[in-house]
Amino acid sequence: LSVLAELFAEAGWARAGFNAVAVDIGPGSFTGCRVGLACAKILAAETGAKLAGISSMGAVALGIQRGLPAAGLPKRLAIAMDARRGSVYAGLYELAAPLPRPLEAPRLSDAAAWARETRADLWAGDAGRLYPDLFKGISFGDPESWVPDAACVAELAAARLARVEADA
Repeated sequence: LSVLAELFAEAGWARAGFNAVAVDIGPGSFTGCRVGLACAKILAAETGAKLAGISSMGAVALGIQRGLPAAGLPKRLAIAMDARRGSVYAGLYELAAPLPRPLEAPRLSDAAAWARETRADLWAGDAGRLYPDLFKGISFGDPESWVPDAACVAELAAARLARVEADA
């Protein structure tokens, strides 16, 4: 923890200046998520800040919503991120101001079943590129929009903490 004290001093930060720590909890790289969660927990514990874990898919949904015109937002966004072995991390969101609303909890799903059963106005994720036969005729938009943005993670965390939903 002396390293943390050194980093704070170097950056000119005070421990008391932190009131919240936001962290992306995945889905994503297993090792990357573990390292990120460990760092966030240490930072929150050391500063006394609240901790808010935010789904990668929620951050992607918010980023996509921010890139669309407010008038006439598509109603449903489906996210299909490769989970390997014919599976996808699947999420379904209603795009509505101010923040997208999950229609169901993100989950692991069979890629073929998700492609066949899901109805959405807009799609995102790498599954369309990796399983083109399953997602025929579905456009997955701009690949840059499939990456969770830190600002979106922070915005979702702030909204969640405003509802008093901190993680331990």
